[in-house]
Amino acid sequence: MDDARHSLEAVFGRAPANGAPSGPDAPPESTIAIERVLVAGEEKNRTKTAEARLVRLNSRSLAALQRQRAFTQVAGGRVFQDPRTGKPWHSEEAFQRVYWKRILKRLGLRYRRPYNMRHSYATSMLMAGMTPAFCARQLGHTVEMFLRTYAKWIDGSQNDLEMARLENALTGNEAASNSATPVSGF
Repeated sequence: MDDARHSLEAVFGRAPANGAPSGPDAPPESTIAIERVLVAGEEKNRTKTAEARLVRLNSRSLAALQRQRAFTQVAGGRVFQDPRTGKPWHSEEAFQRVYWKRILKRLGLRYRRPYNMRHSYATSMLMAGMTPAFCARQLGHTVEMFLRTYAKWIDGSQNDLEMARLENALTGNEAASNSATPVSGF
């Protein structure tokens, strides 16, 4: 089950669309190239948008990916494999049947598709204050598409912090950004 745990942890942190990437998979650096995908049991030699992209991994995902590689890729295989067979996953349904449903049940969570991890990752990035442009690139979206889907998570709860960033950029003085000055004369 450890190798499934590593896979889930790595996948959550990079939010792939339509299954995990295939091929030699993941370089050991802090980025991963998304060039091909597994969709409905079929490996596609291109992404949905027909554009490969580099996705930056956070430290947790990178560590999980490196742990997983010790189980799989070192032996000449792909990083993400079915731990029962040592072969690449043949479909998302097999993963759901063998691991996903059991994991959710053990956690006491209602069923949701593994694809929803993308949404969790996207909203986590926004809630951490990351820019929508960066988040969109991570997911392989245009900024417009990203905002159409996730704008409701940009709720304005950090308005003071946002204004402080602007003030700091305009004045170069961090102290000035921490004081509120009333605006008059308009």
